[in-house]
Amino acid sequence: MSKETGMTSSEAGKQRLIANQKAHPQRGPKNLKGEELKAHNQRMGKFMGACKKNRGFSTQIITDSKMLISKIDEYIATAEGIGLFPTMTGLALYCDIDINTLYALEKLSDERSQVIKKYRTYISEFFNQSGLTSSTNPIFSIYYGKSVLGQSDQAPIDINVNMGSQSQAILPEDAENIINLTPEEWKNK
Repeated sequence: MSKETGMTSSEAGKQRLIANQKAHPQRGPKNLKGEELKAHNQRMGKFMGACKKNRGFSTQIITDSKMLISKIDEYIATAEGIGLFPTMTGLALYCDIDINTLYALEKLSDERSQVIKKYRTYISEFFNQSGLTSSTNPIFSIYYGKSVLGQSDQAPIDINVNMGSQSQAILPEDAENIINLTPEEWKNK
């Protein structure tokens, strides 16, 4: 027990904590993360319910590019209506296909490939704008762009060797040998 306050040390600690909380009140509701989590779980439940209507279809659903465009439009409208972000994985779930099938379609050289590439561009721009306007965490937008959408923060480097003469072009096989030459060796060549 303290002689100054007449309280035990735990009681004094509680009083200091109460005084500190009054001086520095918390911002916003205490259980905001719990409420956000509950709302997100409800949105995901609605989305999974929307995905159920497409179950039972095989990957044949994507043989026609017009049907693929229709499914992408349906998915975007459903995701936006529920309050979710459009993703490649979400599209695969909505169409009831494996994500690897979606990626394989993107590598084909037909109309479906172009449709999926344009959809990937849409998602990329969506996350770029979301990150720029801070409607999502900008760090997440960067992570998603690099890991899922294949974006890079490095510009490709184009090396052009020009020796200043009007002679014939240097073949790539010879470029390394020329780089290793000293100035004297170059003059003699």
